[in-house]
Amino acid sequence: FKDARVFLDRASVEIAAAVRWLRQFSEAKIPVVVISGTPSHDAVAAYELIKEMRISGVEIFTTPGVFEYGCSIACLPGINRSTMASKEEYSKLSAHELNQLITDRVTQAVMGLAAQCKCQPRILLSHITCAGADKGFEDLLQQQEPILTKEAIEGAGFDLGCLGHIHKPQQVEGLMVPTFYCGSPE
Repeated sequence: FKDARVFLDRASVEIAAAVRWLRQFSEAKIPVVVISGTPSHDAVAAYELIKEMRISGVEIFTTPGVFEYGCSIACLPGINRSTMASKEEYSKLSAHELNQLITDRVTQAVMGLAAQCKCQPRILLSHITCAGADKGFEDLLQQQEPILTKEAIEGAGFDLGCLGHIHKPQQVEGLMVPTFYCGSPE
């Protein structure tokens, strides 16, 4: 979904398209794991609505969790930086300090998800920017975007990283864990 807030006409079309696609996988008995994207422009409510449809073989995560299916898939959906930034307790932090705090929380979340994994291989499925991805890392720091660090993905012991958020398909360089961005379906 491209925008979080859209009129019902457009939302209905987008949700129906996603459901048709998911049902095709379901009918072919191909399991699918879906995570929500960036909450500021990716409607979490749409994912929750699709989740309520209970499509066989489709697991949807709008909050962190682990899916076991002959392997462990640790799911870390997109993060809403503005939710944390708007909290009174963080109001006195500089943008850089807030970014570091959120990045540290991302690392803690990844480690916590890894600890819940029961099967091998262990796959990290996330919608976040990874250090080393080709988007211009200095540009990301200026935007104060939280980062999935090399230490988080390698230290958690994952065997594969499957990421969204950056729209350019690529393999993230400099990691010992094969980590890929699928790119945008557009």
